[in-house]
Amino acid sequence: MVSYLAFDSRTIKCLLDNQENYQYFDKKYPVFYKNEDQTTAIDVSLDMNQIRSVNLMIKYIINFQDSYVYSHLFENNLVDLINKGVEMTPLFESSIFTYQFDFDEWPATNVDINRILSPYNKSIFKLRYEYPSIFRKQFLTDEKLLQLEMAGKLDHQHNKVFKIKYRANILPMVSE
Repeated sequence: MVSYLAFDSRTIKCLLDNQENYQYFDKKYPVFYKNEDQTTAIDVSLDMNQIRSVNLMIKYIINFQDSYVYSHLFENNLVDLINKGVEMTPLFESSIFTYQFDFDEWPATNVDINRILSPYNKSIFKLRYEYPSIFRKQFLTDEKLLQLEMAGKLDHQHNKVFKIKYRANILPMVSE
């Protein structure tokens, strides 16, 4: 329904920027989604240059649809959003473009406290088995330390161990 009302900034303001309506908003029931023609209410508002409406929509999405599942809403309009001066910082700081994961195949703890960034351009569905190739240097170091410990040449019992947090940046392909 919001897609049909997106051309009018007053309607969007009354709907999304009204504290009385917050009782009806629920994370279980998304308001923003792609239509059959692969457009969103954001696209409609952008086409009509309703930047205030777009800002309200993004604010709503961050508050009530803050999950990587909704990153598809920005696949084809990210460049237009930036070019038209839409406030993008809250969107980039949200969980929309970040997927946090925990796989049994990946180490959960380590003594190394350095932050490591590594590129990955394959399918997200194959990510589960890619730790040795993504973090090659860390993997080889850990394997070497494990072999030394198993041979009795190294004692890791007194080292402090830290939990590892893995996150994937899933910014959509930016094209015009």
